[in-house]
Amino acid sequence: YHKIIEVLSGDGSTKTWTLQRLLSGATPVPVVEVNDSGLTVTVTALTNPAAGNVYINKDTGVMTFGTAPTDVDNNIVVKYEPKYSVHILSYQHIFYFSTIANYTLVCEEV
Repeated sequence: YHKIIEVLSGDGSTKTWTLQRLLSGATPVPVVEVNDSGLTVTVTALTNPAAGNVYINKDTGVMTFGTAPTDVDNNIVVKYEPKYSVHILSYQHIFYFSTIANYTLVCEEV
């Protein structure tokens, strides 16, 4: 898995957001920042976090904030490892020496 970053914009009232992709699992725990301040993140199916906390459901990608992020463009940053389903477009390997090889795998997210 490779960590990706999603950037969202708060509106001052919305407390629930859905990530573009599901989490790879309960760990590693995602990093969530609002207005450059880190929040306490819990991966759980619960939906009523306290202020300063955010709950993320790994099975649905739903993220619930304890306090609605302020009305600022691009103020919510989420760094997480997503669960990918991929289709292999091409595969190539080249042997340079008897013990050294180069592999190229081109995938497309589905």
